[in-house]
Amino acid sequence: MIKKVQYVVLTALLSLLISSTFAQSGMVKGTVADLKGEVLIGANVYIEGMTTKGTITDVNGNFILENVPVGQVKIISSFIGYLNEEKIVAVIDGKTASVDFVLDEDIMQLDELVVIGYGTKRKRDITSSIVKVKSEEMENVSVPTFESALQGRTTGVQVTSDNGMAGGGVTIRVRGTSSLMASSQPLYVVDGVPIITGSYTTDNGFPDKSNALAQIDPSDIESIQVLKDASAAAIYGARSANGVVLITTKHGKQGKTKFNVGYYSGMSDITNKLDILDGSDYLKYTKQAWTNSNKGTEQQYYENLPFNIYNPSITVNPDYSGDTDGGVYRTNKDVIDNTNTDWIDLMLRKGNVQQANVSASGGDAKTTYYLGGSYRDEKGVIISNAFKRVNGRMNLEHKATEKFSFGSDIALTYTENNRVPTGWAGGLGTAQSRSLPIMPVYNADGSFFAPRSGVNPIAEDANLNYQANTMSILGKIFAKYKITDDLTFNADFGLNNLYLRENKYVGTIIQEDAFSMDRRVEVNSYNTNTTLNYDKNFGEDHHLTAMAGMSVQKNNQYESEFNSSQFPSPTLQNPNSGVKKGGYDYETEYGFISYFNRESYSYKGKYLASFSLRFDGSSRFGLNNQYGWFPSGSVGWIISDEGFMEGVSFLSLLKLRGSYGLTGNAEIGDYRSFGTYYTTQYNGESGIGVGNIANPDLGWEKTSQTDVGIDYAFLAGRISGGFDYYYKYTTEMLLNVNVPQTSGSSSVIQNVGKMKNSGVEFFIDARILTGDFNWTTNFNIGHNANEIIDINGQILSGENFGNNFAIEGKPIGSWRLVEYAGVDETTGQPLFINQETGEATSEYNYDRDAIVTGNPYPDFYGGLNNSFTFKNFDFSALFTFSSGQDVYRDDAKFFQGGNIGSNWNQMQIVEDSWQSSGDKTDEPQLSWDGAGSTYNTTHYLSEASYIRLKTLSFGYTLPRSFAKRLKIDKARFYINGQNLLTFTNYPGWDPEVNRDGSGNITQGVTYLSPPQIKTLTFGLTLNF
Repeated sequence: MIKKVQYVVLTALLSLLISSTFAQSGMVKGTVADLKGEVLIGANVYIEGMTTKGTITDVNGNFILENVPVGQVKIISSFIGYLNEEKIVAVIDGKTASVDFVLDEDIMQLDELVVIGYGTKRKRDITSSIVKVKSEEMENVSVPTFESALQGRTTGVQVTSDNGMAGGGVTIRVRGTSSLMASSQPLYVVDGVPIITGSYTTDNGFPDKSNALAQIDPSDIESIQVLKDASAAAIYGARSANGVVLITTKHGKQGKTKFNVGYYSGMSDITNKLDILDGSDYLKYTKQAWTNSNKGTEQQYYENLPFNIYNPSITVNPDYSGDTDGGVYRTNKDVIDNTNTDWIDLMLRKGNVQQANVSASGGDAKTTYYLGGSYRDEKGVIISNAFKRVNGRMNLEHKATEKFSFGSDIALTYTENNRVPTGWAGGLGTAQSRSLPIMPVYNADGSFFAPRSGVNPIAEDANLNYQANTMSILGKIFAKYKITDDLTFNADFGLNNLYLRENKYVGTIIQEDAFSMDRRVEVNSYNTNTTLNYDKNFGEDHHLTAMAGMSVQKNNQYESEFNSSQFPSPTLQNPNSGVKKGGYDYETEYGFISYFNRESYSYKGKYLASFSLRFDGSSRFGLNNQYGWFPSGSVGWIISDEGFMEGVSFLSLLKLRGSYGLTGNAEIGDYRSFGTYYTTQYNGESGIGVGNIANPDLGWEKTSQTDVGIDYAFLAGRISGGFDYYYKYTTEMLLNVNVPQTSGSSSVIQNVGKMKNSGVEFFIDARILTGDFNWTTNFNIGHNANEIIDINGQILSGENFGNNFAIEGKPIGSWRLVEYAGVDETTGQPLFINQETGEATSEYNYDRDAIVTGNPYPDFYGGLNNSFTFKNFDFSALFTFSSGQDVYRDDAKFFQGGNIGSNWNQMQIVEDSWQSSGDKTDEPQLSWDGAGSTYNTTHYLSEASYIRLKTLSFGYTLPRSFAKRLKIDKARFYINGQNLLTFTNYPGWDPEVNRDGSGNITQGVTYLSPPQIKTLTFGLTLNF
């Protein structure tokens, strides 16, 4: 009986104890959002000291913590990219407490993952020089391609828009130019796939390049990382000497489907109008030049006007009929005296642009997805110039088991580019030069005036059609297998296919015989990567990551053209209809095979080291030199984590890092090491000529780079930034070396040159104010000095006109010009410095007096961005600047008084020309023959520094409560401006110029180049 009583009592006590234990807990629920009110999906919420008692927020930012001990409990919320927030919550037995977290952005973001070659790494552990641009920074930029969004935001990366044409090219230099003959553009890798770059459109009569990178829609991009130093880039070996741009596209996240819809529309105009003479001023100053040169009577002046347009015996300009009049067009004095045609204004228009994009992303524990599509329609500021793009993307990933997952990233893009001739080829270039303001557009009978003389760009535009359409596929399929908790196997197969079709038709209105062309280019790039990734902690102090892999890439290109002329009817425009036919076709290919590895080690999280090695082989190089090793190493020390720094409370981070590595440049074209031949004709007989002379020892250019840098942060990360010094040294640079003519060729390509680049970079990010009014600022500045060390004693000229040269001891692209000494105050004649005597003389002697001067690259460049938010309003302004660069205005020597008696219109500056003895001016007396004015002198070398309001954005986001009533998560309305203001003393169209998208030597030259544009757009984004 006693035992029964003891059992009952013991059972009752245990039951009471258990029920008491379970009852002494409660629940905590709430939401996690950022300062803008955006919910954070997947944020961690946990009890201090009890990380196992935690949860994550759902797709609405909500969380629930169960079985929370009663009492005063510290709850912590964390999310990558944001500062942790802690709150004390009073938990009552059996009750539910509510608490909401609002996380502030972590400016330092040391735990943020940074994409590196074939992997990722925490920002804290980075020992290389890498700059990152997030998608949020590109959302306020209404640009057609992502490269333009990098300008002013990426330290050490110089971005130049070649021109303002729709679909136009962009030039990017990462830490300077490292080659003379090979490409200096960086390697672009999208989701691990090296992509097709450059321009595949013909430049025959259309010198301004198109842009293959337009196949990438900026709205699909999650982030861009630029690998600048060798320790970061050398993992890509023979193609990384110019830096590497890693682009990561958007992928789905676990949660309900989230939709994003965006639309903007706007208008564009040129940034500046060229100040040239109107009709009356043209007559005034050309008559003055005629009189100054004692050429004769006024009647003789009219009879000697350009293109022989004057004939006193007729009153109406006749239609052109064959070559009976030698192709000259004549009109009368009355028409000449009363015509004032603004040809530039006629060739320009107000451009417009509209873009719409939509995306959907989401997933569950097994499968995530991102689907996106966009449409862009842009009409350029030059008449008939237009660009359209249709883009679709599908990124999928499926987790088949706990260890195995696979997926695909696929994008399809179609573009249409209506190209127009520019520069020396016609169009707007003609409107600036040969199209005189005293010429009418039309004759009295409505026909075009002088349609075949090359002086009427309106007639040319109406009878010329040139369209370049592309279809591209960019994507990969991939698989991941987790062998152990520490070891993962990755494999992917990537492809980038580009199909280009160009159609060009020139009608008989502007030339005697019509011409039609159908040109096709197909480029196929296939790439496979396999890697093993190891990630292991050894105790609390040691962390090791290692990666080893193999890559194989094959590229082939096929090009063909079919053209014809002599059409039986103007209505027949297909090349098949022409009587006289021509064309060509060819095919090239190259391949790479690569083996690589990288190891990174961290001791106590503050002593860091990394090493990589790549072994590359390429078919582009000689049989004796097809393989090469590309090693790199880097170290880092987080000084702020040391015990002796504990008293320095204001210092959040101080990291010292250094690196060294070897990279290569293989972008030289195909078959350059082989002996090649070409077919030709002489006196009507067919023959064979020597193309390349074989060089089996031809290898890649090699660039070694040393980098020393400091990363810092103060005041809990409110102020952060970095400083870098680098030194790049390129050896075995490719050059055409002269050989005896008896070899059948004048030169052979060899590895003989040397060049160096050195510079400093600095950036600072600051969160100045927080709260309802938030102010952040970002500033970066870079300096690069280039010098050619050895080019075998040669002086190499540029790829096009402009007097750029490569000269030992000088920066690449310097000019050889005669030094201009102003104007003789007595005679009004131009003066030049005699380099033998040092005195000014009116004698022009280029061989004796030319000096090396100028630099097409800036001394300093960078950007300043300020962003403000006040409650639901946001405002940002990005200024870019470039200081110290020169531009040679190769056209100014013709329309700055030099060609006034010939066939060009003139700039308004001829008003400042010398008139009488004692005049102080830099512009010589006007003369009909332009004596001394068209010489290559420093008179036309202009300093082209500028500050530009690159981006201005103002937006308003609907209050979250109101948006919820509309069944949406977020709605933002905004106004965006690009290139709205430019501050410069440069006298031409625009200081940001790159003639014809030319090569490495011919930079900083303009010759009737199209101007940049400014754009104003209005847009809306919806998230739901």
